Amino acid sequence: MKRKMLMISLVAISFGTIVLFSSGQQVSAAGKKKLLRVGVYDSRGIVIAYCHSHFASERYEKLKARLDAAEAAGDERKVKETKEVGKKQQGKQHLQGFGTAPVHEYLEHVKDHIPGVAKAAGVDVIVSKWEFDYMAPDADMVDVTMKLAKLFNPREKAYMWIEQIKDKDPISAEELERIEKEYPH
Repeated sequence: MKRKMLMISLVAISFGTIVLFSSGQQVSAAGKKKLLRVGVYDSRGIVIAYCHSHFASERYEKLKARLDAAEAAGDERKVKETKEVGKKQQGKQHLQGFGTAPVHEYLEHVKDHIPGVAKAAGVDVIVSKWEFDYMAPDADMVDVTMKLAKLFNPREKAYMWIEQIKDKDPISAEELERIEKEYPH
């Protein structure tokens, strides 16, 4: 009986060892782990495309109409309020266009087309290149800035400006706020 138990134990240990080593060989035979392909965009390019698109023009026209109506009605409170909205929007766009502030509200205008950009670029996710806390050195990244910018159908000059920012570092939020205070609009 002891001999039978010893044989069963040896068979079980042998079988377990074979399974353990064979599964390890499958992992090493498969090679390197498959990483996600990441589509990245420069948020400054997105705000440039947005600001030179019909989306921004429509927003500006609505704000201008609101201001004109308030001025025509002599409603100073509404005039001041409307001008403040415009000033805040311009300040925010400075943080986005010269810095790294998020631009998600602009991408909302073209969100239905973003999966097509991802598919065409062969990427699994799309994220601002400024929003990574860590990225593996061997991560597979694809720049999709221009593809996303084209979704806004901006004026031609916008493409030139987007190209020009590629080699320029963004300005820190602190520096942009200092400039805004020093040179208010």
